Amino acid sequence: MGNKHQKPKNVTASKPHSQLTVHPINKLKLVEVPAQATEGFKRMAGCVMHFFENVTQCCQRKWQKKRRVLILTDQAFYCCLKEGILSRCARVTDVKEIFVGEEGELGLKFNDNFDMLFEMPADKQQEVAFIIQSIQRVGELPVAVVTKYTSSVPREKLNLKEPPKLTVETALERMRDKAPQPAQSPSG
Repeated sequence: MGNKHQKPKNVTASKPHSQLTVHPINKLKLVEVPAQATEGFKRMAGCVMHFFENVTQCCQRKWQKKRRVLILTDQAFYCCLKEGILSRCARVTDVKEIFVGEEGELGLKFNDNFDMLFEMPADKQQEVAFIIQSIQRVGELPVAVVTKYTSSVPREKLNLKEPPKLTVETALERMRDKAPQPAQSPSG
């Protein structure tokens, strides 16, 4: 357990980064922490990261909207304040359904966890859905179903109510120089 808000942990952040630009197994492109965000997210530098974007998170409390940074690694989602303070973490493998609304909303329904709803451009919605499904396929896991709506994502499809005693735990992220390698075929 930990604080409600904490920065993502990274055990090997001090080691030199590999020059990988594509994940060796899931074949997804790797991104870096943008230069303007390096101070708040320095613990994520060199991490196996597929998505880093400023988004708007829609919360149940009076349906307020909050500016957040959404990060997807090969293992987890991080929803953070722009200063790098973590407000939510969930495993990519726990996404069971993805809702895409034409009005710029992306809803993520999780197994045994409260859900997330974001506003972002359509191309970013598609990118997040593709990343999630790709990671799940490579892990030979059930792949999240994508449901598209011609308007906004129906709120009743998501459980956005934050549990009363939420604690945020982070996954220990893989560094690029420790990224898993494809299995070698036996030479014969």
